[in-house]
Amino acid sequence: MAASHAWMSRLGREALTLVMQGSQVDSWRSDEEIWLRFSALETRSCEVPAWVRDMLATATNPVSAAHSGESSGYLVLQWPDNFDLRSLTPPDETLARYTQRALICTTARPEVGAGAIELRYFAPQYGVIEDAATGSAMRVLASYWSSRFDCLRGYQCSSAGGQLLARWAPHCVEVGGICVATNVMAVNDE
Repeated sequence: MAASHAWMSRLGREALTLVMQGSQVDSWRSDEEIWLRFSALETRSCEVPAWVRDMLATATNPVSAAHSGESSGYLVLQWPDNFDLRSLTPPDETLARYTQRALICTTARPEVGAGAIELRYFAPQYGVIEDAATGSAMRVLASYWSSRFDCLRGYQCSSAGGQLLARWAPHCVEVGGICVATNVMAVNDE
């Protein structure tokens, strides 16, 4: 979203197509929100790994888990509704001993409203101890939560915090949010 926002602002456009990892991704502005449309990613249920409780230093186990992507993709861990994800201790690089998957920790927040979820994203084995706002995680969570919600309003419980939106359909996922510039990088005109 940040790249799309930067290019739309620079080019004075309301829509554009990005090429990301060989795929074309449509992007557009709707009011203040930036939206991206991706093909849907499948999530496959799996057992909650035994190492999760120790790695995340939690007394409460996740209630379910799912894989998405290849062996270096994602592991979704769902805690009971209203679980305080802030209580999780971010894993360190020793996570790589157990998995090459990035961890997406999530819980539903029904008291906030339909489709309200929280998430945290950890990938220390790739140099990301905790990401502030992760659109790719919302793409996965749109599929993961699709049996319960068509639309998600996600709050990422990182220290910076981030609010993300997702809409799920069987063949595509739209991920959106409001982009806020925190660090301006120059783009080379050559």
